[in-house]
Amino acid sequence: MAREVAAIAGKPLRDPVKMDLLPKPGSPVQVEIEDLALCPRYSALVFENVRVMPSPLWLQFRLIAVGLNPINNIVDLTNYIMAELAQPMHAFDRAKLAGDTIYARPARAGERITALNDEAYELTPSTVVIADAAGPIAIAGVIGERDLRGDDVDRSRECEFSGGFRPEDVVGTKAAHGCFDAFREGAGSAQYGARAGTGAGTFAVDLAGHSTGGRVSGPDAGNH
Repeated sequence: MAREVAAIAGKPLRDPVKMDLLPKPGSPVQVEIEDLALCPRYSALVFENVRVMPSPLWLQFRLIAVGLNPINNIVDLTNYIMAELAQPMHAFDRAKLAGDTIYARPARAGERITALNDEAYELTPSTVVIADAAGPIAIAGVIGERDLRGDDVDRSRECEFSGGFRPEDVVGTKAAHGCFDAFREGAGSAQYGARAGTGAGTFAVDLAGHSTGGRVSGPDAGNH
């Protein structure tokens, strides 16, 4: 809304996210994008000393107001930012990821994923996925892998990912796999690469403000 008003009024947009607050040393993870036409931008941040706990009541109430069920402070924060920025995001338990490089790429023939909704999906090369060294960890812009989220973990390391994908690819993937969600349709139709970095920065700022004890262990490892 603020972006649209700024464009109509010819006024500069004041973005509340201060990306310069992120640490400058090298990131613990790397990002590789196989095809920039399919994924113009993908961002990754690693957080240490994170406490997974119930979200503050104000955050739970706001999620319920837009039709989402609160889960925990990490998942809720990604959903809150997705509602705010129309930017798909996902958080993973760093200890469950294979290797130190995250890939945005087309799925390989024969790959499959069991998603957060407990459904198993057979993937094809027409589907863009996010993968680690062992295989897909998310269907890009749609849904994450079930067993990689950080649940009931104290003082864990979390990886937060934020990506920009072509809306037609996201919509086509949802149609092919039947992964439709009324709330997430808005996020899937309005993505562009620059917001991926802003989404990651917003997560970092908001996480620090929610008294979870977490801290960013490196800069945005985004590739674009």
